[in-house]
Amino acid sequence: RFLQFDESLGKTYQEIWEVRYATRADPERAALYLIRQAFDHLFGKLAPDDEVRNSPYWKTKDGDQPDQIWREERIQYSAAKHIKDKARAETLLESSRHMLNVYQALNRAHERNNIDCAKARKALEEMRAFLEDWANAVGL
Repeated sequence: RFLQFDESLGKTYQEIWEVRYATRADPERAALYLIRQAFDHLFGKLAPDDEVRNSPYWKTKDGDQPDQIWREERIQYSAAKHIKDKARAETLLESSRHMLNVYQALNRAHERNNIDCAKARKALEEMRAFLEDWANAVGL
């Protein structure tokens, strides 16, 4: 279904599990990179920059990147725009804090030492569940 929504996103999503289960050298690290990319790709499609900036969910930022869009803003916009069932939208928004914490766990892929495989697998499965929940909620 991700493939039908956006071919590039679908291929990235498929590759997460191909890498995770078929790569012998550090599969969790590669899968962490890919699932993070899939997350950003999905929300980039659901919440395009110009639409988010023209919505009540976006605020101008301080500093040298005032037009930057934060993930939370994309998530809020996506829920309001794409989820018809308001109770479901609220549930997904409530879980978004945890989802963003999991996203930070995906950043462990950048560490230059060995990663904890069990923690990486947990982060992968949690993010997979979030992505699938969102795909269901928005009708992919």
